[in-house]
Amino acid sequence: MEHVYGRHMKFAECYVTTAARSLRVTIPELVVIAVYPLTVLLGELLHHATGHVDSYFSNKHNLINVVFVKQGWAWTIFVLLYFLIQHYGLTRTTLLRILGGTAWWVVFTQWFFGLPLMDRIFLMTGGGCNYESFEIDIEQDVVIGSLMCRKMKGTWIGGHDPSGHVFLLVLSSLIMWFELLERGTLLTDLTKFRDAVQRSSVAPYGQITSCLRALTHSTMLLLGLLWLWWFMLLMTSTYYHYFSEKITGLIAAYIGLLIYIGPRFIHDTTRKVLKT
Repeated sequence: MEHVYGRHMKFAECYVTTAARSLRVTIPELVVIAVYPLTVLLGELLHHATGHVDSYFSNKHNLINVVFVKQGWAWTIFVLLYFLIQHYGLTRTTLLRILGGTAWWVVFTQWFFGLPLMDRIFLMTGGGCNYESFEIDIEQDVVIGSLMCRKMKGTWIGGHDPSGHVFLLVLSSLIMWFELLERGTLLTDLTKFRDAVQRSSVAPYGQITSCLRALTHSTMLLLGLLWLWWFMLLMTSTYYHYFSEKITGLIAAYIGLLIYIGPRFIHDTTRKVLKT
């Protein structure tokens, strides 16, 4: 039995190592890459298991969605920059990666020579905005995007509507994880934080000091935001959008990983060419 178990473990390790090498990522990065598709799948399973049960998070006006997710890219950039500054990681290369990720977020969700890509996909697949024409004066030939539709208090109906929430939460999480793992200080930071909290706990007002320390510790803030984004991704996957629309948002988010993996492929290819 142990022999069979060991053989399967060896096969799994070999498979994981090969996959990581093929994608030009480390094994921790490969684990991160695998987490978010599995989360979307888990949310879909929960959706079918629980049915259409109303909850606090099935209401899009819930506090976390309004305060955090709606401003998700701003929160991501703020916490990530704070982390990078504390870890002396704000290099030209890092800034270019963040700008690249931001550009892709803008193109997909905000603007791409007019409507963003997600709106273009929706309209090209037969979608549109259903609104009461008497409420607002608008030219008949104007193409209405999702932002204008919301301002007109209309309803986005029909078509294939890529999940902007899935895209945002996954893309921002991938960028934060890749920057965090590249520093290589995660375990050291957590150990130092634990030791500092233990020292604070024996002092007067120790619990308050520990809470303040967590709120000012850049690694803990980053991990906290990563956990919040993961949880909201699970809620989004459980309560919103068709499965195909969540997959489209997921694929679009993973395209953003090219800002990390692309240069690694180019570097390896260039090195092979120079050797020949």
